Amino acid sequence: MNPITFAMRRLFTVMVLVVTVVLGSALAVTRMAIDVFPNLNLPVIYVAQPYGGMDPAQMEGPRESQSRRGVDNPASTDYIC
Repeated sequence: MNPITFAMRRLFTVMVLVVTVVLGSALAVTRMAIDVFPNLNLPVIYVAQPYGGMDPAQMEGPRESQSRRGVDNPASTDYIC
């Protein structure tokens, strides 16, 4: 049967279906939890190396490469920024 013909013949049925879908959608939206940043429970390591007398460019050179070599070795490390 043609959907347009069905909608014209069964107007009350189509209206009830539309209202049911609208109310169900509104109910789903109001009960939906919003979580922008979910808790992923990822392990994180922070390394701080205060070293007096050096500017950031000097710290980035040899001191940073020594630290990175020490952290890069674990087999379970996937990514280091």
